[in-house]
Amino acid sequence: MVLLCGLCRQDLPEFCRTAEKTGQTYPGFCNQYCFLAFGMGIREKVPLTNYVDQPKMNGHMIWPYINISCGWCTENKIELKHKRTTSANRVFCSRSCYSDLCNTGGRRAFARFIILRHLSLHPNKQFTALQIQKFLKPYGTTTGGSLSSGSIGSMLKVYVARGTIKAIGDSWSTKEYQIASSVVNSPTPIGKYV
Repeated sequence: MVLLCGLCRQDLPEFCRTAEKTGQTYPGFCNQYCFLAFGMGIREKVPLTNYVDQPKMNGHMIWPYINISCGWCTENKIELKHKRTTSANRVFCSRSCYSDLCNTGGRRAFARFIILRHLSLHPNKQFTALQIQKFLKPYGTTTGGSLSSGSIGSMLKVYVARGTIKAIGDSWSTKEYQIASSVVNSPTPIGKYV
């Protein structure tokens, strides 16, 4: 059975849904652009002349561009475009923002960023440490793919104490984690919580 992207209706390959980062982070969509555009209510293409002032582009239809905030800084916005592999999944405005996150956040900063970002993309869902471990696996061992569910649970205790994440469940059962609503509604980039 072939699944289609929820926005652009292109085929989703089988490996994308199970073993690749995009398929696990944006289930049912082919990339970050489609996931966010669907959430914003974008459902149809617009004329290219909205973005380019050239008469020869008359009649060309494209998906509208979306501006999102950088994952680390508040100064710059990222312009997402559909079907551009270099820009459809961008999270940071520049390489220096990514480096600042990794240098400031300490050990496994990017793994913690991925966890917080994934939780903030799905603010109404609750995830166990085992589910979080599964979506970290495609990022590889250097990023956090080798973390066990127990080490992820102990890593998240810091964020529960800070109030960034809510832990649901008692001490004897498996806890589920959900991003705090104050973090989702805050103008502070998610990278600053790492």
